Amino acid sequence: MTSTATAFSFSAPAEKELLAAVRANGVAARAVEVERAELVLAWVRESVVDPEETTQDAVFDPDVHVGVPGTEQPMRLAGEGAPWVADLGFTRLAAALGQSNEAAMNYVGAVVELAYRLPVLWSRVRAGQVSVHRARTVARLSKRLPAAGAARVDAQVAWTIGTCSVAQIERTVAAAVARFDPEQAEKDREAALEGRRVDIDLDQVATATDPSAGAVITFGGGLDLADALDLEAAISARAAALKALMPGASEDVRRSVALGDLARGHTSLARATGDDDSASDSGDPNEATGRTVLLYLHLSAADLDEQSSGVGRCENTRSPITAEQVRTWCATAGRVLVRPVIDLNTEYAATTYEASPRLREQVILRDGTCRFPYCHRTARSADLDHIDPHEDGGPTTSTNLAALCRRHHRAKTHAGWTYQVITPGTYHWASPDGGAYLVTPAGTYNLPSTPGTTATSTARVRQRALDSMHAAAKAISPRPHSPRAGSRTGSTDPPPF
Repeated sequence: MTSTATAFSFSAPAEKELLAAVRANGVAARAVEVERAELVLAWVRESVVDPEETTQDAVFDPDVHVGVPGTEQPMRLAGEGAPWVADLGFTRLAAALGQSNEAAMNYVGAVVELAYRLPVLWSRVRAGQVSVHRARTVARLSKRLPAAGAARVDAQVAWTIGTCSVAQIERTVAAAVARFDPEQAEKDREAALEGRRVDIDLDQVATATDPSAGAVITFGGGLDLADALDLEAAISARAAALKALMPGASEDVRRSVALGDLARGHTSLARATGDDDSASDSGDPNEATGRTVLLYLHLSAADLDEQSSGVGRCENTRSPITAEQVRTWCATAGRVLVRPVIDLNTEYAATTYEASPRLREQVILRDGTCRFPYCHRTARSADLDHIDPHEDGGPTTSTNLAALCRRHHRAKTHAGWTYQVITPGTYHWASPDGGAYLVTPAGTYNLPSTPGTTATSTARVRQRALDSMHAAAKAISPRPHSPRAGSRTGSTDPPPF
């Protein structure tokens, strides 16, 4: 006789203890979040700067407003009445939080908004009655309100936030804007008319591991009705025309292909029928239409074999792609450009301050993103920094150049940050407050701070960082040792002011 398994795998007393532990863990986690926010506020209070009667109305963006060359600039993280901090000094806090500068500005800005402009809601957060995450939703929306409007939102939302949806909070903020800042309310109304957009989510494109995935298209704010009707008619007609070419495909599949065909000028049906309906209105049937595919070839001939599993990487999405996917894209492209192979392990050099085009592209392809701790900005829009300063004899070579976004280039040049090359593409950073970070192609690792690091020899720092990198590598899946074909990129801008 076979026994029937019970639905409970542990006794009632054990379950009671476990659930009590879960509740206690939640309380402890919320307390840690509050403590973290309090520490951030303590840093802000210690770092307040005088904006010197600045008339800026928007949150300061150090990448747009450069101010006086070589100096730190005041940056307001929250709304009217909140304190200002220095933009380069803020990079130290962002690194300590383990966040990119953008993520840290959002988090710290919301905490400052809560403490200085939403005091009732902040008191409930400190008492453990409202989570920091939930309260940040309100703070994110109230930043643009004048002080009186923020106080109004605080009074209305603080005691009802437990039952408020995000939409209700947005309506409350909108009402406060209309009452306390009617000029801004009118600007918001006009901006809403410009809010329509089409977004293509490239994170979902087909990959080596999931060839069936596809890009997701969303229409922010909706389409004009006439445009929507025309688009629907065009896609439906094109999908019907593709039925003979794709008899086994569903209507949904044919509609997705039809949309791509409309963007390329009906190339799928043209290839199948031999008709050239993709020519431009100029009358030149050889004129290229559609996308341009730019290839950096770092794969061997064997990898491109029909039966191989060669994998490349798409720069736009930073996702792996198969050789077959590359072939498909090239077949439907308007132009295919193949760049000469750049050996990412070769040492290139220039005799001038500016990098040569080949050297610049090598550093961009190697680093992929800004090499500052936790920064994810693409190297395509970054500066190329001389790690050992050029004015001190630092050469313009592969191993002495790194991609840094403008903000972090300034932080390295003017705010006391230093870094060293461990291996090409891997860097050891030291912050002016004694923090240490290892930046690798796999991400940033927070290293134990060592007193007297600045006096330690380069060889010892490099060895300590290598040891940490090897230890961290054991915790992640092994990766094939091959250059990343066009994986992530950057470009050269003038040196920081």
